[in-house]
Amino acid sequence: MMRVASRCHLRSFVNALMAGHLMFVLSAYGQNQPRNNGALTINTPSDVETSSDCSSLAAHVAWNVPYSISSCAGPSKIVCSARHSNPSIPQAMADSWILRGGDIGQGTASFECLATDNCGSTQKNQWQVTVSDQYYLDVEVQLSPDMNAGAFSRAITFELFVDCSSYPVSICQVLNFAAQSGAPTDAAMDKAILKIDRDNYKCVIAKDALHTLGSAATPECIDGRWSASWVDDPLLGGNWLVGGNLDGTKKGNSDRNVNTINIVDFCVLMSEIAAGATYGPRGDTTCDTAWPHGDINADGTVDALDFAFIQESFLADDRHGCCPHPLNTPAPIKANHRISVKQLRMDGFAAESVACDLNQDGFVDSDDMKLFMKGERSKAITSKNRQGK
Repeated sequence: MMRVASRCHLRSFVNALMAGHLMFVLSAYGQNQPRNNGALTINTPSDVETSSDCSSLAAHVAWNVPYSISSCAGPSKIVCSARHSNPSIPQAMADSWILRGGDIGQGTASFECLATDNCGSTQKNQWQVTVSDQYYLDVEVQLSPDMNAGAFSRAITFELFVDCSSYPVSICQVLNFAAQSGAPTDAAMDKAILKIDRDNYKCVIAKDALHTLGSAATPECIDGRWSASWVDDPLLGGNWLVGGNLDGTKKGNSDRNVNTINIVDFCVLMSEIAAGATYGPRGDTTCDTAWPHGDINADGTVDALDFAFIQESFLADDRHGCCPHPLNTPAPIKANHRISVKQLRMDGFAAESVACDLNQDGFVDSDDMKLFMKGERSKAITSKNRQGK
């Protein structure tokens, strides 16, 4: 909030502006950065680096009016200048940003102010505003319950679609999940800010590629930033990330298994349990964590609590995501609730087929799931501790 020293000073300020000179005589209070030269202090804005507003090729940046204060009798003067790295931006527009900022175009706007007092002291200060050609995307992600109530990290992949005829832009971001105030204790949520290249994105899919199905959201332009969220139960109109999809990132995986929580996910889980896989105290993942990673609920172990995700969402699918059949995903097919051991091996799940055919009848189906719930386990795989590797 600016305060002018006197009516005389205000008149000098107005006359200077009317004469076309960006010279003004001020004594004010503000949030700007001070620089002191003995009795003369100049306050100007700090440097800013930001992204373009989602609705334009500029970013709105505001600051307090630059000012100076001197212990020398009489007014101090400030002469300011501006320039922009983009030659297509008129000089008059750059000059208009000096006092309080404004909608600054992409590139770098450079400002300089020189203060002088009646005792002959001078002080100069510069600042820059750099506006990138990228946008901010604010994301909020919730994982389906029942997750570990403590804090943990999971790598979330965001796929941004411009249309359904081209491949999406893919960004992986590690989010730090924890129970949120006002939400159930088993509802793990986190927020993040992504930088995305400029384009007209129509839809975004979010997924934990090691553990969940993908879920779609339509980005909105809010206060100059793109925003998208994946929260609340899909059965109640929400779109949180549904846990239980363990086979989505296996190399060579058949198209039949990628976008559905089905019997193959049960096989992956049985293989992890039979191997005694553990992942440290929290089951954290990064964008480089290798498949498989059966710790769905992020408590560091693979057990019946993780099986509950598959059981609860068995045969759930991605609901076509952003497009009925985007280029980078398989065509929708009937979900697998029963599969032969022979087919599992053909699909690249030889080790998993040994662990999940609990009744040894050559097929994996609900009978094997029922045996697991009764306590039956495979003893065929050597125990090992993966520790998140």
